[in-house]
Amino acid sequence: MKARGDFHILVVEDHEEIRNSVCDVLENEGYRVSHAKDGLEALATVINGAKAPDLCVLDLMMPVMSGQKLLEALQEDKQLRKIPVIVMTASGVKPESPVVVATIAKPFAIQDLLDLVTFQLNRLSAAKA
Repeated sequence: MKARGDFHILVVEDHEEIRNSVCDVLENEGYRVSHAKDGLEALATVINGAKAPDLCVLDLMMPVMSGQKLLEALQEDKQLRKIPVIVMTASGVKPESPVVVATIAKPFAIQDLLDLVTFQLNRLSAAKA
């Protein structure tokens, strides 16, 4: 199984305080983390990056390009559709997209998000083994 530092997580959230908190917690757990403030910035990050993230933690309601539009863009690309996505949402509605592996309702306990991230990355490691 990969060490936590071998996993790259992209956090996409328009609220700076939430984005920074999630990134800080994931980094403190040993993950490599990058972030974007909206879907367009996130799409540029995954397209221009040397390697796609192993997991994306995504807010749905954002300006410029919504999380839903980003999900659609990821699904349309045969490489990007392999990135599993955990959706953070205040609406509680799980978006209809095959790339969405889990949904967490805002507000959430940070430990609940960490548990979801750990579970999904363990699942990813097991599938690649």
